[in-house]
Amino acid sequence: MKWFEEVNLARPAVICSRVRLVRNLEDYAFPSRLTEKQAGEMITQLETGLRELGALDGRHYEQARLRELSELDRRALRERRVFNSTIASKKEPAGVMVSDDEKVGIVLNGTDHIRIQLFASGLHLDDLWNQASQIDDYINERFSYAFDEKYGYLTSFPTSVGTGLRASVVLHLPLLSQSKRFNGMVTEMTRFGASVKGMYGEGEENCGALFEVSNQKTLGMTEKEILDMVSKVALQLTARRNRCASLRSIKTVPPGRMTLTAPMAF
Repeated sequence: MKWFEEVNLARPAVICSRVRLVRNLEDYAFPSRLTEKQAGEMITQLETGLRELGALDGRHYEQARLRELSELDRRALRERRVFNSTIASKKEPAGVMVSDDEKVGIVLNGTDHIRIQLFASGLHLDDLWNQASQIDDYINERFSYAFDEKYGYLTSFPTSVGTGLRASVVLHLPLLSQSKRFNGMVTEMTRFGASVKGMYGEGEENCGALFEVSNQKTLGMTEKEILDMVSKVALQLTARRNRCASLRSIKTVPPGRMTLTAPMAF
């Protein structure tokens, strides 16, 4: 099954987890500074070096150049979050590798030379990080990364310098997000270094009440600290969502029949 077809019964409010790593090769300039010839050369080297990646994790990977994909295919991969809209509209040479279950996606020469991304239904950040780390080591054995002893991994955007790790969890919070205290909760979470944003808009315009919890920075924190912080914030919001649902279920019981019921699932 693909990750988005799996159902999370343990924590119904947790839709999915994602771990994303960005890396750049030390022998090439960042993608925005590469000529078309250099970009094509680098992508070919990476495609050849990663051809046997499936032997590492037992998955089968499909490789393609973005220019070979139809507009419909690009849109489908963007909607399934294999890559973002910036990469989907990229005109310069770029490549993509996707596992059959779509739990692993690797973009070559997107906004960075290498973008490794793993998905799972439910809250599984530690497991995803272990898999991403294996793939990262596999690539680094074959290609040298741009790395600085003081700043860590060098990336196209300053917000990714350091570990290059972005961990995120998507939550469904229809009742909690309507609470008057919700904005205060979100502000509180930012003190931990977390970002809580609506997936499809902000405030009343957030369609679906889906929120993504992620780390704000990658510099000055270890991978474990990032994973633990995002997991902690996601679990706190989930716990508050459950309490909110429990209170609602109590209030909806007719007078004289008030009983404690299990939290409503959304």
